[in-house]
Amino acid sequence: MDISIGILAGGKSSRMGKDKAFLTVNQKTFLTTIADELSVFKEVLVSVESRERFSHLPYTFVEDREKGIGPVEGIRQIVSESKSFYTFICAVDMIFIKKEIVNYMMQFLSSDYDCYVISSENGLHPLCAIYSKNTLKLLEESINDGKYKLIDIASKLKTKYIQLKYSNFPEKILTNINTVKDYEKVKYPLVFCISGLKNSGKTTLIVKLIEIFKLKFSKIAVIKHDGHDFTIDNEDTDTNRFMKSGVSQVSIFLIYLYASIVKKPNVSVEEIISKIEKDTELIIIEGMKHSKYPKIEIIREEISKKSICEKENLIAIATDTKITSLNKELKFIPLSDTAKIAEIIMNYFQINDI
Repeated sequence: MDISIGILAGGKSSRMGKDKAFLTVNQKTFLTTIADELSVFKEVLVSVESRERFSHLPYTFVEDREKGIGPVEGIRQIVSESKSFYTFICAVDMIFIKKEIVNYMMQFLSSDYDCYVISSENGLHPLCAIYSKNTLKLLEESINDGKYKLIDIASKLKTKYIQLKYSNFPEKILTNINTVKDYEKVKYPLVFCISGLKNSGKTTLIVKLIEIFKLKFSKIAVIKHDGHDFTIDNEDTDTNRFMKSGVSQVSIFLIYLYASIVKKPNVSVEEIISKIEKDTELIIIEGMKHSKYPKIEIIREEISKKSICEKENLIAIATDTKITSLNKELKFIPLSDTAKIAEIIMNYFQINDI
């Protein structure tokens, strides 16, 4: 049975502050990510408020007739223009959507229902749903009556609610990327810190984590922040002599390796990140305990018994200290359990298990 795909990309993205269709993940825009994933079906239609900003893209666009009334208008236009009797609808920020869930939902299609909506522990999902041509009349009537709430519209249709819990799909497949914080968790490169006081074991933990993350990420980078002065060159080497002569930068390279030493005031970690190769998937920062980046903080009993990082940026605390002596509101992991630490980091970034 043929089915068309409809992607809703006409929202205002007010919480994100920029058009979500053009945000990138894995070096592809949200729109391209979803369109490519679902391109195996009969056609892909994209609902937009105006075609102008999308004219350079090779998709079939459907423009809203009624502006500013939410996703119900996009669904109406897509279902109306669809070449198929059934159309699967999703939002442009549902970047974890998979073609398999469309195939799964198609198993429930019958003449008994006109609409098929995924239901999960987090509620009903009318933006992960299949709408038939038979829904057009009620969609039109609801818009004319100023009633735009999709859940209410679905309740008036002959709707089949498909329970996600009886499938093999994780709740993550329904995730929307609504805010900047949501986006920070999924965009590449992923960046997080391993922070803590001096001699707390940051480097040791990072090395252990890299051994695990190598199974998931093809290219990983590490940035070490030093709060004091440091030297990475040996005395009396050619490069050291060049730096002592007063130059601002020295580079050295082989056919398979290169390094640069740069002397510059007010260097930021963002500047260092911007210089890392673009196809890097994961960046681990050692230190930066007061930065905005999400972090694992190490607390060693012989060094400290309290957290020094801002709580809102903490993923968890890795510690060998008894939890009873620490803040109960925070998440704690045994410092020795590297696999668990890696798992919590992956969960934070909504990445599938290694």
